[in-house]
Amino acid sequence: MALNIKDPATDALARRVAELSGESITRTVHSALETRLAELLRKADVEARKAFMDRVAEDARRRREARESAGSPPPPSEDEIFGWDSRGLPT
Repeated sequence: MALNIKDPATDALARRVAELSGESITRTVHSALETRLAELLRKADVEARKAFMDRVAEDARRRREARESAGSPPPPSEDEIFGWDSRGLPT
């Protein structure tokens, strides 16, 4: 399938890059599109990870607030979980 570039500035840009790179116009456009796609996918991945972390943080905040409003004791510390005393020794 053919690609028809109707914008003269875009056509000139593609030809200039092809000339400088020694590649065909097709290869130049292909390379530019691959680069742009990779950039967009990385950005989408970063945004998805940020959204996930935001959801995790919001869930933790809601759980903490629910625990505090119910008068529940705070969760045990790592020392309490592992059975260490204030000096870091097993109890």
